[in-house]
Amino acid sequence: MEKVITNNDSQYVTKEDEQAPLAPIVEDPNPTPANFFTRVKALIALMRPKQWTKNGAVFIGLVFASQLFQFYPLIRAIVAFITFCFVSSTIYVLNDLLDIEKDRLHPTKRFRPLASGTLPTAWAKVALIGLLGICCLLTATLFLIPSPPDIYKSLGERTSCLPSAFLLIWL
Repeated sequence: MEKVITNNDSQYVTKEDEQAPLAPIVEDPNPTPANFFTRVKALIALMRPKQWTKNGAVFIGLVFASQLFQFYPLIRAIVAFITFCFVSSTIYVLNDLLDIEKDRLHPTKRFRPLASGTLPTAWAKVALIGLLGICCLLTATLFLIPSPPDIYKSLGERTSCLPSAFLLIWL
């Protein structure tokens, strides 16, 4: 019996287990408080916060522009970092919802919260809508934070009255 190590170090899957039919996933419609916290923990795992560290690249521009300790640029970068985290989590939730049946058949992905049944799909759908709303609000917030008055000078502009959205489209 050959053992295969999965992403979850405590789980071992044998070749026979991979070929065995999987039991149907049954979701509990009335969660107990302990089950509620398990689902919240599964929802956070579904959002994959370990991947959020990549979004720290937002701060590199501040370092090279020597504005890391300037108030408004730092606030804009922090809001952008948080926005990127929620956007990436939204994509992860959507992907897991769309691939749930394929993930249930995969030897390692079947341990993910949706594929394993730890998190009901209804929770993931509500989380997806909530995350989309949060992303829209945070993106709008980015345009409300004041920009430094000389931000457009490097682009050849004399005034700072151009809207930020026009600048993004122009680039």
